[in-house]
Amino acid sequence: MHEFSVANSLLRLIEENVRQNHGKSVIKVVVKVGVLSGIEPHLLKVAFDHLKERSVADKSELIIEVQQVLIRCRECGYTGEVEDYQFVCKECGSHQLDILDGKDMVLKSIQMEA
Repeated sequence: MHEFSVANSLLRLIEENVRQNHGKSVIKVVVKVGVLSGIEPHLLKVAFDHLKERSVADKSELIIEVQQVLIRCRECGYTGEVEDYQFVCKECGSHQLDILDGKDMVLKSIQMEA
């Protein structure tokens, strides 16, 4: 379960941000997890809640926003979400697609007490 490694890296990033901004403790953390990121949101939450206990984020809430796959068609310019992992343009049927979002995990915000 690599979510523990991801959660550990996330906590290190949070602690670095708290230090740089002279914070005391973390109230809320918001991350965006793409469906193609290979990260299971519920397992990330379990790992984060377990690892946060001895950190500046020990009382924080983790909010996970799941990002669907967003594509743009190179043929017709259509932009939209992929449904049921069908990587085909809804407008023209092309498979010439660029993935715009949904592959990564992004730390969106950290709310902390000063």
